[in-house]
Parts: sequence; structure tokens; C-alpha cells
Amino acid sequence: SKQIFIADADILTNFVDPTKGPMEMGKMPFENYQFANRTFYLNALEYLSAQLPLYESRNKTFILRLLDKNKIDKNRNFYQFTLIILPIIFFITLTGILIWYKKYIFAKN
Repeated sequence: SKQIFIADADILTNFVDPTKGPMEMGKMPFENYQFANRTFYLNALEYLSAQLPLYESRNKTFILRLLDKNKIDKNRNFYQFTLIILPIIFFITLTGILIWYKKYIFAKN
């Protein structure tokens, strides 16, 4: 059983002009902009009713892009220091500054 959940009910509604009647689905008359509501709606109906789902017809090949092991070994210490030690030093320094600032502000009163 297939289901589609949509969080906004306005996706299937369309604007009705008193003089021209109903406009196309997803058309914003004041901004003159056309959303893809109709395309989405038709694809959703196709997905719910078709025997062969659309996503199976779009098979893609995935290529794993591995990191270069030589560069990893060469720069290991730099990246460990940059990504682990520097943020810790930064947060300790920032915490110290904030504690000092609070003491400074409350000492005035």
C-alpha cells in the first residue's frame, strides 16, 4: 500500500478569479508566478497508481570517492589539532571571558 503525506492543503487548491474563473493549479495571480503543483500532483497520482514506480526507472550509479590515504597520513596531526584541540581552546577561552564579564558587571553594583 502506498501513501503520500502532504503538510499543506493549499497544494491542490487554485485561485478563482471572479471574472476569468478558476486559474491553473499553482498559479499566483498577483505575483505572476507558476508553482509546479500540477506536476507534483500528476507525479503523485502516477506513483500511487502505476505498477512500475518512477523511482525504479531512474537507477543511478554511485561512485565512492575515497580520501587519499597518503594525504591523511601526512596531515593527520594538523587535522586532529585543528578539529579537536582548537575548538576546545576556543570554548574554554570564550567561557572564561563570559565569566570575567559577568563578575565585572555584577561587581559594579
